[in-house]
Amino acid sequence: MSDVKYAYYHSSKGYKVVGGNGDQLLRADGGVENKTDYSKKNMDEEWSGQKVLRHSIPFIIKQAGVKSWLLHKSNWNGSLFWAMSKSNDGEDWNWANQIEFKDSGQIKAKGFEIVGYGDDYLNTSGGNNTHKRDLLWSRKYSFRADGAVHVIEPKGEVTTIVVTDGSDTNTEIHLPLTANNGQKVVLINASSAAWVMVTDPNITTSQKLYNASGGSSPAKAQMELTFVVDTANAEGVLTGSGHWYGSYVDEFVMI
Repeated sequence: MSDVKYAYYHSSKGYKVVGGNGDQLLRADGGVENKTDYSKKNMDEEWSGQKVLRHSIPFIIKQAGVKSWLLHKSNWNGSLFWAMSKSNDGEDWNWANQIEFKDSGQIKAKGFEIVGYGDDYLNTSGGNNTHKRDLLWSRKYSFRADGAVHVIEPKGEVTTIVVTDGSDTNTEIHLPLTANNGQKVVLINASSAAWVMVTDPNITTSQKLYNASGGSSPAKAQMELTFVVDTANAEGVLTGSGHWYGSYVDEFVMI
């Protein structure tokens, strides 16, 4: 029994459509539709049609005990943002750490991390990575002649080592046992020291860089060395133990 109200409206404890079933919903025009055509709040479902989201913050993702995430579409620069909350379960959005996807195709973030690589590696434009020592094309070390032993670790393709004036005390430079294959070093004695001794730790012999007052003619004040990895086939070998080969300005030197 139903109550018929004014203007042809009526109320009832329920309605039944002839031929209807529990998987259908009643429309205002008296027709029916399947419930599967509607999104459900707390159930898994699949969407096979296009959904247009016009809200500037269409999604907020929350899980108990961890920080929340927000998806935001900017209405002033066309960018899409992901931002996390500052606190667990919170909505205090940390915009300073947001990730921005620009409409130019660029991504802006505070940093990128590639699994398995540390801070000694750099990301390349092609999505790969390379050790930063391979990108330091030129590096210069400079120290005064002080009688001390200087242990040098060359970096980049070419490393220039200059001994500047300080005293007339002879100085030693020790080159490493292990380096990049093809690493180049330029050694310059620009000091008033009689000589600068250059030593390869693989062997006991060494070479000296003389200045003009050292009595050498011509003054052997500059030496250029290249590191070669000790292997039967050095091609493709990036780093390892080896020797330094090179020359003064006018003669061949092996150390």
